[in-house]
Amino acid sequence: MTAPGGPSTPPTHIAGYRVERALAATAMGTVYLVHSPTLPRREALKVLRADLGNDERLRGRFLHEADITAGLEHPNIVRVFSRGEADTGQLWIAMEYVEGTNAEIGAARRGHDACACAAHHHRRRPRRSTRRSDRPRISLPCHI
Repeated sequence: MTAPGGPSTPPTHIAGYRVERALAATAMGTVYLVHSPTLPRREALKVLRADLGNDERLRGRFLHEADITAGLEHPNIVRVFSRGEADTGQLWIAMEYVEGTNAEIGAARRGHDACACAAHHHRRRPRRSTRRSDRPRISLPCHI
């Protein structure tokens, strides 16, 4: 993800969410800081680019990302609250908003490549460790 740029003005509302500002732009879409239409909180709303909406393969990847991420629970992974399709036909994913920088920028500041770090962790086998309660926990060392 990169910081948003360009003269384009973000929409004021997407699927009932009130848009505060754009957070990041990717090849597949834009992530906005929004206000939840049903709860008193701010969320991150990832929206698939309008010109990609007719590509069934990309739509499937986008929905698959939401479904897989929604099933994960980890302190370093944002929670997915919902997903859907706006009146314009654009797919969206509503996620937990965490103030700060994204992993790509954080890794670059430390002289690392975020994709290389993720690939490294994917190749490694998780190490099992135990807590005092003797419940197993999976941990991966972080080099970032």
